[in-house]
Amino acid sequence: MHPPPCIPKNGDSDRFREPATFAASSIAIAETDQELLQIGRLRYELFIERDGKSYRGADKDRRLFLEPVDKCSLNFFGTIGNDCVVAVRSTKVPDAKCDEQLCRIVEQSSLPAEQTSTTVISSRFVVCERIRARLLIPELFRHVYRTALSSGVTHSILAARPSLIPIFERFGFLAASTAFLDEIAGPMVIMKLDLLDRDHMVKSGSPLLPDHDDFVSRRSTHGNSS
Repeated sequence: MHPPPCIPKNGDSDRFREPATFAASSIAIAETDQELLQIGRLRYELFIERDGKSYRGADKDRRLFLEPVDKCSLNFFGTIGNDCVVAVRSTKVPDAKCDEQLCRIVEQSSLPAEQTSTTVISSRFVVCERIRARLLIPELFRHVYRTALSSGVTHSILAARPSLIPIFERFGFLAASTAFLDEIAGPMVIMKLDLLDRDHMVKSGSPLLPDHDDFVSRRSTHGNSS
């Protein structure tokens, strides 16, 4: 069992700051086949080679783990230099119908019908075991959050292994009472995030709070000027 990646709290990142001569890091959405291949290689390295999972979509010859639903999802990734070191997939619920695992997450989440069109599923979260890679997690999820808000998304759901629950709680996700056994991943717990629940973000100390306030402020300004 690998320990969950550390999530720095406000001000903690200075303690791990590396010299400016180190390779630059960045967060983006995969837009090219090459970028998607980078994510697929990282997934294969961590899910298949490290964790020993036997996912059907894994390509052992090319050392890639990509799935058909990747093509209709947004894949967010972080790089250090030329290396992809962290990634997560975001899929709108209506686009998840072609993926058995994502459909099961939706089913287990008991998602209200009225939220179907405004909910995304986060999945395939991976991060390599490097301090600088782990320090990219907050900005990765902030990018996911900002993108979701700008697309009219109001809720997010995911299925997390019990050891990873604290990571997602740090961002404001709440663990539901629903748990199920995935035949490959093992025990999974459904977690939910209300993207507009500011009170809970404050309570959890979520790094998403500044982005929430910026979104609400801009929406209010736009509304007043119309």
